[in-house]
Amino acid sequence: MLQLVYVSTAAKAFSDAKLQSILIEARDLNWAWDVTGVLLHHDGRFIQALEGPAEAVHDTFSRIQRDSRHHGIVTLYVDEIDQRDFPDWRMGYVAIDPDSARQVDGFMDLAAQQHAEDSSRAHELLREFSLALT
Repeated sequence: MLQLVYVSTAAKAFSDAKLQSILIEARDLNWAWDVTGVLLHHDGRFIQALEGPAEAVHDTFSRIQRDSRHHGIVTLYVDEIDQRDFPDWRMGYVAIDPDSARQVDGFMDLAAQQHAEDSSRAHELLREFSLALT
């Protein structure tokens, strides 16, 4: 299995209704491809973790990279995994506010930092949010 974490920027602002529509579509596709993960969103910026069979994760990420609704996609972390961090989440979603995000161990300013050396911090941030939501 593979886990991949990336950040991106929305091409234009998403309404809550549009985000919900995208999430429903993503969950259906992820169910079919056996992909799990989580999506964090704040102020037009996204950080997402995808995990599952390597081919399915790569295919999902390729589809994301072709999606014109966002740009500036930067891969932060790719690694083989023995078990999923988000086994029950076909696509968990968290809209984060900056004050609560800064309270989380491993906080990472998505607007200021988009570098591969931040990969472990991105991974820990996602893990902290998943633990907080369970």
